Amino acid sequence: MNGISKRRAIVYLAGIFLAGVVTGGVTGFTVGRRSLFRPPPQPREMAPRILEGLKKDLNLTDEQVRQIQPLLQRHCSELGALHSGTRERMAEMIRKSHEEIGQFLTPEQRDKLAALDREREAFFRQKGHGSPPPPRR
Repeated sequence: MNGISKRRAIVYLAGIFLAGVVTGGVTGFTVGRRSLFRPPPQPREMAPRILEGLKKDLNLTDEQVRQIQPLLQRHCSELGALHSGTRERMAEMIRKSHEEIGQFLTPEQRDKLAALDREREAFFRQKGHGSPPPPRR
């Protein structure tokens, strides 16, 4: 090979490598973002998933599955209620905090704070997360 064809081969290989890096980065970001921002599973979805994992990992008999299934359903329902209650308490704390902060704001600032809260709440409802977490300020 002469100098030009070697240079051309190096450029092609570098281009292929760069294309692979870009493709991998975009794919990783997309997959990570989807899994990071998806809503948590509902309690009725968690129990069957957990039970399937236990069946596989522990080689449960049909009798054991029959005995364990109602326990998992009950505990997952309790976990869902706990999660929902925590979000509601957080939202209430945010509301109280903003009421107190509002004492020190101008009317325009209070309006803007209320608008920011509405945007945050709409975003989390749209994503299926229910009540939003506290604002990051």
